[in-house]
Order: sequence, then C-alpha cells, then structure tokens
Amino acid sequence: MQAVFKPGERVDTPMGLGRVSSTIGTRVIIQLEGSRLPVEFAEAELLERNGREPIPRAERPAKPKRKPRETGRRPNVGEQAPKQPPATPAKCNDSNSDREKPKLETKAPVLDPALRALEALRFGLVPASMIDRLTIGFDEIEKWTKDRLPQGVDECATVSEVFGPFGSGKSHTMEAIRWIARREGYLTARIEVDGWTVTLSDPANFLNVLWPTLEGTDFRSETPLLDLYVKAMENGHRAPSVAPRGKDRIRVNYSTIRTLHRRDLVDKYGMDVEAVLSCSPDLTAAQLAGQLRCDPSLYRGDVRLVPIIGRSVEDRPYDFVEALVGIAIIAKMAGFKGLVVSIDEFEVEHLGGHWGRLEMVIEVLAEYLKGGLDHPDAPLALFIATVGQDGHAGDSALDPLLESGTKPFECKQLDKADLLELGKRLVRFYASAYGLKNLSEKDMDDILDRVSGRFYDNPSIWASSGLTRAWAKFLVQFLDKLMGPPHE
Repeated sequence: MQAVFKPGERVDTPMGLGRVSSTIGTRVIIQLEGSRLPVEFAEAELLERNGREPIPRAERPAKPKRKPRETGRRPNVGEQAPKQPPATPAKCNDSNSDREKPKLETKAPVLDPALRALEALRFGLVPASMIDRLTIGFDEIEKWTKDRLPQGVDECATVSEVFGPFGSGKSHTMEAIRWIARREGYLTARIEVDGWTVTLSDPANFLNVLWPTLEGTDFRSETPLLDLYVKAMENGHRAPSVAPRGKDRIRVNYSTIRTLHRRDLVDKYGMDVEAVLSCSPDLTAAQLAGQLRCDPSLYRGDVRLVPIIGRSVEDRPYDFVEALVGIAIIAKMAGFKGLVVSIDEFEVEHLGGHWGRLEMVIEVLAEYLKGGLDHPDAPLALFIATVGQDGHAGDSALDPLLESGTKPFECKQLDKADLLELGKRLVRFYASAYGLKNLSEKDMDDILDRVSGRFYDNPSIWASSGLTRAWAKFLVQFLDKLMGPPHE
C-alpha cells in the first residue's frame, strides 16, 4: 500500500507536532518536536488531524487469460489459413464500469483527551492541555511572564532570561511561557540552539529552523509565514514599513505576495514562497522571482523578491533584527497581539566556533532595544533559557539585552516535597482518567512513598533527561505496572 505520510513531512499528532521518520505498513514513526524519542502512531489516527484521505489499496489487474492452443492440422504451403471471425469490440459502457467500488472505512479511533495526555506522559512529555495543572509554581511563572509580554499602547520589544542548573525544568518553563503567551493572544515560535548548526551566529539557518514552529490559538500551518501574510492582507493591511532606510525586505516581499494573492496564485506558488520567507537553502529569492516572471498571469514589473538575510556578514545581524521585528508587526496585523520567541539551551553557544558573529547579533539587537535603529517599535518578546556562567546568576553575555532592574526567572531544582506534590497531581489525574474511584488518599500516599524514594535517591534515572520529565515518566510507568493500565 502506498504511504499517506512521507518521511520528513511535518504532521500534527495527538501529542503535538512532529516529523515523520518512517512508515511501516499502516504504522507511522514520528519524531516529536522538543523530544528525542520517536513515537509510533496508527496511520488512521493521523488522517483526520491532518486533513488527509486514505489511499485505497490498488486493485491488482486480472491476469490475461491464456490463449488456448490451436488444434488440428497446420495449413499446407500455399493454402490460406481459415479466416477467424472478427473480434467484437469491447463496449465502453460495460456494466462492470458502473459498479461502485467498495469504499475503505478508515475511521480513526478517537481517544479521550485525558488518555491522550497520559500517552504523552508515558514518554515524559507534559501535554500542552495540562501545563497549568502539572507545573509546580505555575502561578509564579504566569505572573512573571505577563509582566514581560509587550502590552499596552507603547508596545516595545522585550528580552527576558530564564536560568537555572541542568535538569531544573528550564525547557518545561519555556513551554509554560509559550502556553501562557498563546492564551493571551500571542503568536509563538520556539528553537533549541546547538552552538554549531542552529545558532544565533548564523541568522539564516536560525530563522529556517524557527519559523516552522509558529503557532497560535487556532493557527497551525505547513506554510505559517505565508498564511500570516495573507491573513494580514485579508484584514485590509498594506505592506508595513519596517526599514525606512535601505532595503525594506519585509515590505518588498509583502507587496509581491499581495500581487500573488490578488491573482489567485498563492496556492500555486505557496510552498516556494514559504521557502524564501523562511530562509530555506533549497530555493533562493532570485530563483523564485525568475519562475514568477515566466507566469503569464503576472507582469514582470510586479515581481520583486529579496532574501530575508543578505549576503554581507556585517549586515546579517541587522537583517535578522528586521526579520523578527517585521514578523511581530505582521502577526499583529493578522490579529494576534504580537510575537513571542523562546530560545532554549543558550549555554551551548559558548561551545560554538563563531562567538564573534554571535556577539554582533547581540549588539545589534541591544541597539534596537535602546531605540538606536530605524525599525519601529514592535510587539516582540524574546525569552532565552540558559545555565549560569562564570559564577554569574544567569549568562553575562545576555546582560546587554536585559533592561536595568529586570528580574530574570530562576528555575530551581525540585526538592522531594515538590516531587511529592507533582506526584499527587499525577496520581489523581491517572485515577480520574481511568475512573479508579476506589483509590483513596491513603492509597495515593502509599504509592508515592514506595516510588519517590526509589526515584529521588537514584540520580542515574533522571540525570540525562531532567528531574521533572523523568519523574512524570517514571511515575506513570509505575502506575501502569501497578494497575494495568485498565482496559477500556
């Protein structure tokens, strides 16, 4: 059977977005974004979520009947062979062609949201729907995050720092920040840098990895930037002015996309336009502009596309800031409050080989935050997670980006009391999801006493993946062994 989902394709799953690693029959192996563990799903479970139709099994053509061997004598030399009756031509409207082909029933099993959440927890992933309930100290994170979001009439960009030791839950805190931002009406994007290929020192590749993660309330797309532009146009907005001096890359590209929208060509060129907007190395702005100028529906003079990040190394930091500011402005034009970007694992940037280029990006971004560039104020918020460096509470390299007096958010390692509190919430949720009404508070305490000591006193269980994530995974798996899990 031909596969519906192709390797490398970005799809929506009950546990969040991910990319297809491989397919085995009707099973699809997904690498979830933000997780290093592959997860297996039934193909039918993903069809409806991604607006796909099943591909029916191809009918095998019937083998042609073997022509029967002729019997009797062969004609003698000079003797004509007996004439065969003319073949009757096949009728086009054969009754078999009118027969309806059997339809393949592929109704995906619909899992209860609570059971889907537990499925994610078995892999140590806290589902977005439960961030507020399964985050210790959520109220504190929520208050701090709201204070750092660009709100009000003077919507100025902000940069905030989240710091803490390894395994203290920084990545989970960043997820909570994005969840709060989306609930408040912002568009979010996320990235985890590695210091070498995905790094602030390479703005083009950084944006190419960042933009596909754009997400908002009721907003997910395979072409998120293009859809954002179109949404802004449909709201009646003209091209914004992002760079009053020099080449206004956002404005130029917006005008060309507006032309495509008016000519009903967005669907035709959508994937290619998205590739250029997201700085894909597979297609340049010049190549796409050449294709568009060959389209008879377009006037050559109406087509002008420029790369988001230019060739000059010295100009790239300025292009990078312009891109962030421009998308934040377009996000507001499209109906969101602004753009919130989370950058995780910043500490590994110190291990990369281009620290000088990264410092240039930080300097230019700091200059914009202080009002030293021509770009307008934008509803943009950057949240950067890192480990303290050289005895500094956070990372001193980020100091130029932080406002004087701004308090970073510190993630502290959960102690045993915190784990027990989180454990109680998980056990209650597990019991509720499976309808275990006979599980008393004493039973819960006994379970946690049995499992918490075994877990907390053995750092080898959680040292590689972080305490909070490992605890959720360990506890749910323990409950599965202890109780079943119950069958539906």
